[in-house]
Amino acid sequence: MAMSVVMLAACSDDASSTKGCPAGQITNPISGGCEPVDCPAGHIFNPIKGACVIGSGPDAGHLDTDPSGSDAVTQNNGLGDSGQQPGDTNTSNNTNPNNANNHCTGLGCDDDVIVVPDTGPGTPYRPQDPAQAQYHSCTSADTRNLVAPKFLSHTAGNYLLTTERSVNASLVTPTAGLLNAHVFEDTQNKFTGFVVSLAPQANQTTPAMLSQALLTSIQSITGMNTASLRHAGRQTLTHDQMSAVTRASILLPNGTAPHVARDAILARQIGLTAQNLGHTLTATFSANANAPSVLVYQIVRRSNQQYVLIAALATLADYENDALTTGTRIDDLVSGTALAYADESMTDQCVSYTIRDTNEVDIIISLDASGSMSGVQNALANFAQEFTQLLDATGADWRVGITGVDCDNIQNDAGLSQEYRNLWSTASSGAGGIFGIEICKTPFGIGGSGNNGKLIGGGFTRDFQQIDSRMRQVSTTGSEYTLTMGVAAIDRSLPRAENSASKIRPNAAVILVVVTDENEELFKQKFTFIGGTNQTLTGAQRTEMEAFARPWIEYLRRPDVDAPVFGLYWLPGQPCAGATDVAHDIDHFVTQTGGAGGSVCQGDVTTTFRDIADATRDLTSGLRLIGAPVATTIRVAKEGPNNVDSVLNRSRIDGFDFDATNNSVLFEGPSAPQVDERVVVPYMRWNRSVQPCETTSQCTGTRKCMNGVCR
Repeated sequence: MAMSVVMLAACSDDASSTKGCPAGQITNPISGGCEPVDCPAGHIFNPIKGACVIGSGPDAGHLDTDPSGSDAVTQNNGLGDSGQQPGDTNTSNNTNPNNANNHCTGLGCDDDVIVVPDTGPGTPYRPQDPAQAQYHSCTSADTRNLVAPKFLSHTAGNYLLTTERSVNASLVTPTAGLLNAHVFEDTQNKFTGFVVSLAPQANQTTPAMLSQALLTSIQSITGMNTASLRHAGRQTLTHDQMSAVTRASILLPNGTAPHVARDAILARQIGLTAQNLGHTLTATFSANANAPSVLVYQIVRRSNQQYVLIAALATLADYENDALTTGTRIDDLVSGTALAYADESMTDQCVSYTIRDTNEVDIIISLDASGSMSGVQNALANFAQEFTQLLDATGADWRVGITGVDCDNIQNDAGLSQEYRNLWSTASSGAGGIFGIEICKTPFGIGGSGNNGKLIGGGFTRDFQQIDSRMRQVSTTGSEYTLTMGVAAIDRSLPRAENSASKIRPNAAVILVVVTDENEELFKQKFTFIGGTNQTLTGAQRTEMEAFARPWIEYLRRPDVDAPVFGLYWLPGQPCAGATDVAHDIDHFVTQTGGAGGSVCQGDVTTTFRDIADATRDLTSGLRLIGAPVATTIRVAKEGPNNVDSVLNRSRIDGFDFDATNNSVLFEGPSAPQVDERVVVPYMRWNRSVQPCETTSQCTGTRKCMNGVCR
């Protein structure tokens, strides 16, 4: 299926056109002459060279497994040198503005083909994917007219940032000191921002700590002392396997002009004033005297010597207005896929699907109801009705189950699988627990009844009044096995079954939510360094904790579970006066499974539950992509009546959007594809971002192993 839209070709700002050219030719936007668009077998059209060149599409002799004879998925099929400027000597199909001879190696190059089986309409291929799609492959024509992004590249800063082509940018040349940075602005889409490479201080060992330092530095600027954390963001691994906080945000005081804040905040990072920055941008952005502006950012900690901060600024009203493109453009910059190392390159990619089913999600909430958590417990119970309304708005078929965090004699509980009980076999009480109390015993009979992950009320429900009631029924306990009892609740809900209130449904996505102001009790009893207010772990301590967590995380990533962990807890690197323990262990689970963490001390703890509703939409309605897409290059078309293709707009109201956390395209509004409609998604991705795999446990975040590739 080919896309029927004319888009910008390569790096030109001019649209491709057939005006004045013979049939079968188009106007080359570089030379202005007429060039052939139909090439002989084994060749593809290169718009920069203006000629047919040897290519690696299906017509170049690669294996074709589709019964129709058109469906082999290949890399580099049709993009040519998109992204190269006239005069560059690169003749490979990889895009990198810094390297004229950057040849692709490894999976995703000319000699590698990813073949996706299509067994025909009678026996559709159904992957383990809650998106419930039949995966097809594409033709070289689908990627022919992809548009390369604009690049902001800095060799000394070792970063390559992709932006929309409407963005204007300038290198920063401070009058004193060194600063590896760009500033950028997009007047069309109403935002501005910067990217900078900096060295962390010795005690800034995590992205969350760097995030807190950023907030502190902003609050030290005259007129910005009331700046506050709006959203802690998602702690995740980037496509190049670096720890990051993505889509975090800080509210700036009413009346703060985004361009003024941009320069002041960037300058403060190296101790300068805004007047000493030095750049060529001149656009101004108005602010509302009675409403805040917002800074939305991503921090990637690459080493003890470097982190990269990307920040975009706009008025909060523009950022939250789904009728504008401001929010999507900003989120594309700070969601984890726009940034790479300076020597990275890109290639074209395409996936195709047929929508197959309505999407389901089963959510399990493991709630700490100890005395210190009573306020949070009541707030979440009071939020139950709005939470269900948010879930309804996702279009998913959802259910919620609630469990407590107390346990007793877990290894002899026949209601749990042997595989789950085996997870406790290595859990000897290395730290002795509380006064040497045996693991998974309620101390001194204080509260609890050995719930061991049973769902309150006997199962899942869609009734907000039942959710409210069950949250309030969680018993007070003297121990907080929040993570482990959440996993126990999942285990009790297996094997999957149709029409059972107590079992996870066969095609449902699973989300685990943990809510606590302490560490997971099992980890606290295992390690003397877990628990308390220590904001950092040594390298050896982190290695030991991660090794202990590994089998639990592998359980959560089993194909029949595949549950991201979301949480309300004390985020490492952030202050949290109302909590007991910095939850390094829970934070590790959140990061490794692709969930999101929110502060249990934030003023409105329901913010994280709004994120969970968003994740429900993303997990269940998204179609997964291969590799790490550059979001600005994604195009989507669906096959309409009489095989006429219709192109979907990028829109959060009516069209498609991209969720970087789940690496998926998702749909909104009446234009969303329906069951049995076929969708084609061509895009550009980073070359090194394709993860070969044999099982989903080898994939990072919420990606799944499908046909040997993490999606």
